[in-house]
Amino acid sequence: MIRQLQERAYDLCEIKPQEFWNYTPAEIASMLRITSDKHRRIEDREYSRAYREAFLCSFFTNLYRDPEKHPKPHVTPSDFLYEYPKPAPRERTVMNDEEIEATLKNFVYPILKAAENSGGL
Repeated sequence: MIRQLQERAYDLCEIKPQEFWNYTPAEIASMLRITSDKHRRIEDREYSRAYREAFLCSFFTNLYRDPEKHPKPHVTPSDFLYEYPKPAPRERTVMNDEEIEATLKNFVYPILKAAENSGGL
């Protein structure tokens, strides 16, 4: 689990494995949350830009359609967005007391104990 967290911190926050141990779990969680929010905003911006372009494509496609063959507009912006799916809405969850206690027992305490045993604290 710690290795997976280290890899995620390296991928998202560019924290090297040696630097990982210089931060508290709260600092790492905060950095991961901030970077994931930043990535979410980038995805939303890219989707908005792609939707604008898709809207223009569908507009011009429908503008030059043959009204006798196709009386209704037959192309929508979503027809051009199959490579850019809209990001799923982010759900914020609040941990209850049992989840916090389990996180402390399974994640934080072993890290503190390992650091204590290695003379790091």
